[in-house]
Amino acid sequence: MCTPGFVGATNDAKVVDMAGRDTELDEEGWALFEEPKDFRPPTPPPTEVQHTCLDGDVITLRLVGSHPLWGHYLWNAAPTLSTYLEEHASLVREKRVLELGAAAGLPSIVARKTGASSVVATDYPDPDLLQNLAHNVERYGGHVVGFIWGADGAPLLTHAPEGFDLVLLSDLIFNHQAHPALIDTLDRNGFCRYVYALLY
Repeated sequence: MCTPGFVGATNDAKVVDMAGRDTELDEEGWALFEEPKDFRPPTPPPTEVQHTCLDGDVITLRLVGSHPLWGHYLWNAAPTLSTYLEEHASLVREKRVLELGAAAGLPSIVARKTGASSVVATDYPDPDLLQNLAHNVERYGGHVVGFIWGADGAPLLTHAPEGFDLVLLSDLIFNHQAHPALIDTLDRNGFCRYVYALLY
């Protein structure tokens, strides 16, 4: 319930009422817009999924518990693209590979396991998303960089100064409003010779 008569406050936690008198205000009074601790459901904990490679190796991926950019799922395109890369290893062997919108990074991991000379997995520079991506990819020798489509690609090239031979896009072209920035990334930076996109 609102208390009438408060018209302003100072840094000394005093409130001036309508008559101009100072009134003490306890610290709890400043939490007017603070939500109670149990107001929203807690963020779900991270989950794990597994992908079995053609050689029988099992890759365990950690997924963020929840994320507005859909990084908390392993979408069907990632395992499908990963299997394709295994079946066509010459696409990645001894190549410099970039993955945009990597989420959990499965295609990046498989590219590295299949013989890519370097792999850079990128996604939106959200701390939870990138920390999770790094947890998955870096143990296989890949690099993780936060990247916004349309931005200068120079930070990506620190891991591949001569550019990328292959850019992987796995189930991310459904986001139609982002297409111009994605095309700009591929075109303006000029760091790829071949793009493999899969929408499943």
